[in-house]
Amino acid sequence: MTETGFKVESIRMRDCATKKVFFQEQGWETIKPLREMHLEKALLECESVATEYTFSVDTELEDLKLVQQMLMMGNVIEEFKFEFGFAMPGSTNSFESIIYSAGKGNMYPPELLSGNLQTIVTFVDGDKVVGEKISPRRKTVPDMQEKQDELTK
Repeated sequence: MTETGFKVESIRMRDCATKKVFFQEQGWETIKPLREMHLEKALLECESVATEYTFSVDTELEDLKLVQQMLMMGNVIEEFKFEFGFAMPGSTNSFESIIYSAGKGNMYPPELLSGNLQTIVTFVDGDKVVGEKISPRRKTVPDMQEKQDELTK
């Protein structure tokens, strides 16, 4: 937890259509790197994916923003800026963003993404960083069904 009492309670990524959860983690430490993430290839086949951050604050934050950068091999390929605004002291809040697929044939293949994609999520109040997560490079793993098929061969 930071001096503002800002703490990310959880993060969750899910398919908007089926509600299937692809990633969920509770109790983020706010200023430490996130562990390596292993995401199923099926995530890349979703028409839309929702990412929800639940966070709490002890002190008032007047101008809370979230900045999320996606890096491919160290280069920023996407950047999203979200304005949350006022966060009441002693409150728990959630923030959900939805990312829509570019469609088949317009997406990076899983083989290229695996081990080369990194996310930096920064929470800022005004011009002061209150929380930041830098994920190690994400690895895409085969879908669970593919794994089961391999084991039964």
